[in-house]
Amino acid sequence: MRRPLYVIKLGSSTIFSGGAIFDEISHLAQSGARILLVAGGALAIERHYRSIGRKITSFQLKNGDAVRYCPQEDIKHLIDAYEKVLLPQIERELSRRNLTVYLSVAGRNRQVKGVRNKPLLIKEGVRMRLIKDHRAGTVSACDDIALAALLDCYQVVCLTPPIIDEGDGESLNVDADGLAAFLANRLAAEHLRFVTSTAGILKDINNSASVVHDIYPGQELPFVVGRMRQKIRAAAQAVEGGVADVAITGPHSF
Repeated sequence: MRRPLYVIKLGSSTIFSGGAIFDEISHLAQSGARILLVAGGALAIERHYRSIGRKITSFQLKNGDAVRYCPQEDIKHLIDAYEKVLLPQIERELSRRNLTVYLSVAGRNRQVKGVRNKPLLIKEGVRMRLIKDHRAGTVSACDDIALAALLDCYQVVCLTPPIIDEGDGESLNVDADGLAAFLANRLAAEHLRFVTSTAGILKDINNSASVVHDIYPGQELPFVVGRMRQKIRAAAQAVEGGVADVAITGPHSF
């Protein structure tokens, strides 16, 4: 009998928020479920960059979304943020709960691949400018056989960006929400959770009680702003790909 697969995307603010989320993961693992964690690194990247005295540069896209600039010289620092700051924190928390865990940047051993995005069209005041050296991409493939084997061997498997470019073999930064949705579809997960620092999707971002409990394909959500828009896009991608149970949950809990 196939054990259910939960893909759980955690932001680094949740990972550093305390042990409650890891108690939930431990309980789920003890129930016999397979667990794939996909970890985002915004807070870990911020902490690591501060420690090495490096500035994080962000741009605003035409649609108003903000994107972190990632030229080739920043890839090493991104990987260091995950491997030296974020993954050790996850390992400490899971090891304290006596869970067996596999942790890796998704590009290691070419486990996850992608294609590089087109040049970025960014907004600078009233002008638009093209950024061509941005090492960001979209997930396109994964070694599903190897990942399935890891999920059978370990109670928790944890992956983070960056991934590997199918074209030049170099690292590509990708959005962790999109990575979670892709892997949930490719591995035929029964459940996908995007864990946030808020109570979920809020109709009014200043009112934590204004949670929207259900959304539907094609529904307009004018009240969704900022990073939550990417989570909505990733959730829709997962539903379209066949994942039946998708939820955006929080704060810091699934």
